[in-house]
Amino acid sequence: MKLSTLLLLSGVLLTDAVLSAASFEGTVRFKIESGKDKPMEMSYGLKNGLVRIDLQSKEGEAPAVIMDAAKQEMTMLMAEQKMYMVQAMPKPKDADVSAASAAVAVEKTGVTETIAGYVGEKYLVKSKDFTGEMWLTDQLGAFMGMGEPEGPFGGKKSSGSGWEAALAGKNMFPLRVVDTTAKGKSAFRMEVTSIDKAALPDSLFRAPAGWQKFDMGGMMRGLLPGGR
Repeated sequence: MKLSTLLLLSGVLLTDAVLSAASFEGTVRFKIESGKDKPMEMSYGLKNGLVRIDLQSKEGEAPAVIMDAAKQEMTMLMAEQKMYMVQAMPKPKDADVSAASAAVAVEKTGVTETIAGYVGEKYLVKSKDFTGEMWLTDQLGAFMGMGEPEGPFGGKKSSGSGWEAALAGKNMFPLRVVDTTAKGKSAFRMEVTSIDKAALPDSLFRAPAGWQKFDMGGMMRGLLPGGR
């Protein structure tokens, strides 16, 4: 399964539950394994309804993504080009959220485990194609997803295996997610490796001064005959 199919529908997860989430400021680090793709490390910074995601693999760093729940905006930082791009985050219809949630069966097991210093409770998740396990905590606020803007630098969004739909509207944060296919093969694993509760600078959640803003609309207009 490609990483792009594992990126969450951030618009689904960015609900009122996120805005009223328990306050936590700091950095959560994950290890992500997806099918035959090479393992990736993810740094997930949280501060006052803002999230910054930095992904790194053996191939190098991917563009960083900043998500602003209040503004419903997503900013992608392209360090090599010293450019950034801002996109509005899609607001899914209630019917779409309900349909996605209805397609996933969630069972609370009562089993707990301490992961990176936080107690997570195990949930079983079942959808049409996947069976999953989630260890969730309510001590880190709501999970805002792993956003990737659409466009020339981003991939297509997907509802993935269904565990993200199970989190929609809930003030819960995943400490571990394990997905297996209907044939019992490992499809996806995401686990927290460390959690550092500490004040983060505001500058981490905005484009650096002097970087150029990438205007996709302006570029497309310039390519059209008579465009301005």
